[in-house]
Amino acid sequence: MLLGESRLFEVLRRALEEAPGDAKEALFIGSEQGLTRYAESCIHQNMLVRDRLVSFRIAAGKRIGTASTSSLEEEDLRRTAQSAFEAARHQPEIPHFEGFPAPSPVRRVKSHFAPTARTNARARARAVKGVFDRARKSGVRIAGSFATAESEVAVLNSNGLARHQPFTSAAMTVFALSDSVSGYADAYSCDVRAVEPAALAERAIEKCLRGRNPKEIPPGRYDVVLEPTAVSEVMEWFSFTAFNPKAYDDGMSFLEGRKGKRVMGENVTIYDDGLERGGLPMPFDYEGSPKRKVTFVRRGRGRDIVCDSLYGAKLGRPSTGHALPPGDPDRAMPLNLFMEAGDSTEEEMLLALDRGVWVTKFHYLNGYLEPKQAVMTGMTRDGAFWVEGGKIQSGIANMRFTQGMLEAFSNIERISKKRRPIKTWWSDVGANTVPALLIRNFAFTGRQETSSKTPDA
Repeated sequence: MLLGESRLFEVLRRALEEAPGDAKEALFIGSEQGLTRYAESCIHQNMLVRDRLVSFRIAAGKRIGTASTSSLEEEDLRRTAQSAFEAARHQPEIPHFEGFPAPSPVRRVKSHFAPTARTNARARARAVKGVFDRARKSGVRIAGSFATAESEVAVLNSNGLARHQPFTSAAMTVFALSDSVSGYADAYSCDVRAVEPAALAERAIEKCLRGRNPKEIPPGRYDVVLEPTAVSEVMEWFSFTAFNPKAYDDGMSFLEGRKGKRVMGENVTIYDDGLERGGLPMPFDYEGSPKRKVTFVRRGRGRDIVCDSLYGAKLGRPSTGHALPPGDPDRAMPLNLFMEAGDSTEEEMLLALDRGVWVTKFHYLNGYLEPKQAVMTGMTRDGAFWVEGGKIQSGIANMRFTQGMLEAFSNIERISKKRRPIKTWWSDVGANTVPALLIRNFAFTGRQETSSKTPDA
């Protein structure tokens, strides 16, 4: 149950008024998450987790200290703010620090849906039972998870800034397993009604049945279709190694020194927008600055990066409203990432493959090989198929790839017009909302052993 704007503002304002320091900020993050996990077509875990965290940032001159507590008791908040002040006195000065953000207008977005907030363990179990029933008829086993959450964020500071936003989210994964292969489907939304467990089950089961008795194909370059889940995993690494200010400042980002220069194909535009309704919107960041739309790649050419207020001041850029909670080493990150849609359907993309590979998702992706060229390695998993003559012919044994993604994203021939929000592993606020891609000459470098082991749910 949400504490609400009025109560949080009252408690946090009092704590800030009593706290020492030259500049003061309080951040509240609270959530209640229900999680149903299942494996071998049986629910094995139901959890309800309530989390509360209050973080203070206190400045003593140009020194900033942080401290956190899970309590909203007045005395605990007072002690925590005092701890942040004491920590600030022992920190090195930050020459470019000019204070915490001032109030500025923030647009309202709808990110809280009552049906999601009302979804309980019984409702999730009913939905999962329907998945089990479909799997039983098809002779496959089922694993996965179904999570629903209600959360809220509040930020106040000594400049008079006061923000509050409630959220809901629903995420479901379905793995269908046989003795030799697995199939996968997922969904993520603010509104639980958009998850559609029955449709997810059908997709995962179809992939599993189609992939039985997978054949091996030799390493080499193949044309591929990447489903949105696979595309999102690549985007996560772009966020880590290219789109944030730390990577840019460290010289790791492929955008560094390339503004206005060609880095990908002309049909590629990638941006972050916390106000766009197609994803999971968030109107401000964790220091209360309004989210601004930031374009990283426009029509194949490098553009900008996201910033919080501190990195913005250091790099001579305004904050774009992408600060992470205090203590996060990356400090700023795109949490509402989008890739611009194209004009193809996935059916048309399949027909355009004369000989190639259809990829559902990746596994163990690593983007640290050569970040300046976005070289990544990983494996296919839970649904890789051989395509010939525009038709799926069979499943294939999982393949390892090592591929420069700047090259791959320069070889995109088709982009789907439908995009899906995909949950990132690090945040329940935001998503990667991306299309499917048809890419020519994708480099597969080895084969992997096929396993029917139940995936992590």
